[in-house]
Amino acid sequence: MTQFRFSAVPISLPRASSSLALHRNTILTAVRSTSQRLVLLVDCPEIVQHKESPVLLWKQLNKLLGTLYVWATKEAYAIDRILMDIDVVFDGFCGYDLFKEWTTLEAVFGLESDIANVTSRIPSHVGLHHVSPTSANLASEGEVSEISEQTSSGPLAYDHVVNGGTFDHLHAGHKILLTMSAWLARKDLTVGMIDNSLLASKRGATVMEPVHLRSSRVISFLRALRRDLDFFAPTIYDPFGPTRTDPKFEVIVGSRETYKGCLAVNDERAKRSFSSLDIFIIDVISPEDVDVQDMAIKISSSDIRTWIIRKIEEGVLSPSEHSHSEGSVKSATAGDQGKTTV
Repeated sequence: MTQFRFSAVPISLPRASSSLALHRNTILTAVRSTSQRLVLLVDCPEIVQHKESPVLLWKQLNKLLGTLYVWATKEAYAIDRILMDIDVVFDGFCGYDLFKEWTTLEAVFGLESDIANVTSRIPSHVGLHHVSPTSANLASEGEVSEISEQTSSGPLAYDHVVNGGTFDHLHAGHKILLTMSAWLARKDLTVGMIDNSLLASKRGATVMEPVHLRSSRVISFLRALRRDLDFFAPTIYDPFGPTRTDPKFEVIVGSRETYKGCLAVNDERAKRSFSSLDIFIIDVISPEDVDVQDMAIKISSSDIRTWIIRKIEEGVLSPSEHSHSEGSVKSATAGDQGKTTV
């Protein structure tokens, strides 16, 4: 099978809750045919329409991201491509023409109709690969996710969003959290990056990425998602970071594992008479009932570091080759004029 370093899969959906069954074989084929970076480019009018009311589409987007990331990541892990960069980007929402900026793109995989929708935008040197759904895909196509639009008595979007973590060797669990955080924001997103000095006891700490590299990768990923926000990635030296010094924040996004930490943040803010933060928790279920939180454990940064150490010992990787490809998101952020702070 021919291998491409950078591939994309256009996916057209009428709604965020539409069935993805027809696209599954395309995604798996693209993963098997790609060595470094794969972007799933989702074109969904409903996502663009909810830009000013993202809270109403929270559950649908959670499940959509979970399904796409779990399918692609499980396949990449099955073929031992642990460091493959897999991104989900929303076409028409991100704020730029991806095909113009993806200068290193080599191949596009997709259903015939999906490729037809973007053919005029694809450079002539990029190979087009039509993939047909399997009989199993066709059989499950009618299975539509039954998630009704949420109602909200609170804000429909937030000006100032915050989250935090290590974000070492950025993986699917991180990317779902970051995407959902950026989804809620109207003005800016702050991602607190835990300093390496606090992580020395972590498993595989010897191959942990330095904080400046982790911050750079997070910012690059976020700028690939959308261009209309300001992103900040300050280094933090305690569990609270800027949430206990800056009253502007309105909402914090976390996982079930970090929910207690989110509550602790509000306790700290209360001591300073700051307003408490609304808390949003990512909780996405894939079609196989694989909980993304459980999946995130299986693809944790610690496990990735353990895999890297083993590959270094086997002579497959050199100590300098264990990070994701340097070009993973930079080609998608070329010419970026937005404000970012690391």
